[in-house]
Amino acid sequence: MGVIQSNDYADRERALASDPVVQRMAADLRYSGAPREDYAHEDGTARHEFMGAANDAYRSMGGDYEGPLHLGAVPNAVLKLAFDSTPATYSVYPGGSGSPVPYSPEYDIEAINTQELGLRIRALIADATQVREQDIRVEIMGSGADHMCAGRADGPQGELMAFQFQQR
Repeated sequence: MGVIQSNDYADRERALASDPVVQRMAADLRYSGAPREDYAHEDGTARHEFMGAANDAYRSMGGDYEGPLHLGAVPNAVLKLAFDSTPATYSVYPGGSGSPVPYSPEYDIEAINTQELGLRIRALIADATQVREQDIRVEIMGSGADHMCAGRADGPQGELMAFQFQQR
C-alpha cells in the first residue's frame, strides 16, 4: 500500500536528523543491536508502539524542534539514522598519564556519530577494567571529522582513559 504525504514530512525528518536528541536516540538504538524489524514495518516506517515510545523519549530528553511535527517525524528520523546511515570509522588513540589499564595503542571503531562512538568506547573500557558500563562517563570534545579531537572517560574512582580520536 502506498502512502501519500507532503514533502514537508520528509523535510522535517531531514531537519530532525541533526537534532542532538535524535542523534543520541539513533546511537542508542544502533548500539542496542536490535533489528530494524523490531521497530519498523516492511516499508521502513515506524511501528505504532515505537512511534509513541520515541516521541515520549524525545520530549523527556529535552527535544525542542521548532515547528510542527507529524506523529512519525521523530521515530522515522531515528530509524533512518540508526539503520540507513553509513557508519564512519574513527581511529581512537588511548593516552594520558592516569590510566591503570594498558590499552591497545589504537582502536578502529565504527559508529554513526560521536554519541555512538562514546557508547562503544564505554563498552571497550568496561571490558578492559571490569567497571560497569553505566558507571563510566565518556566525554567527547569535537567531531573528529576534520582534525584530531580529544576525549576522556571517568569512572567512580577517577579517570579511566584519556584519548584522542579522528574520523578516517
